[in-house]
Amino acid sequence: MTEFERCLYHGRKARKLSQGEVAEKAGLTREDIISLESGRFISLDDDTIYKIAAVVDMESGMFLSMYRAAFQQELRKAHSGPPIRNGAADTSQVESVHQESALSPDLLVLGKAIMAMPSDVKENLVETIRMLVRTVSISTA
Repeated sequence: MTEFERCLYHGRKARKLSQGEVAEKAGLTREDIISLESGRFISLDDDTIYKIAAVVDMESGMFLSMYRAAFQQELRKAHSGPPIRNGAADTSQVESVHQESALSPDLLVLGKAIMAMPSDVKENLVETIRMLVRTVSISTA
């Protein structure tokens, strides 16, 4: 159990709130809170983490730091196995890019999905993106 999970769970219990009540006050679903308390990663923006922190009476900056640490821990667990085979790329490339930059969790999930695609699908997607970039470049010139 991560520090984030412990603080969320104990903060909720100390305030005698149900998972549904925390979810409602933070603008999430009960399933989202269940996922967070059980260590299953869901991508949340900073404002949502701040809302959860306020609901469970935690300092928002510290709570955000714990969430980010839990997110990184989840990434390490997800990439601890062997590289994906059978036409899909090794997603560790995406993790290393994420660690070197400030990619949002949503962009990381998208990158991992693209890296897991079969090579021919990925090549078609890359070519489509290149065409779009050329089109945008021409129209803004």
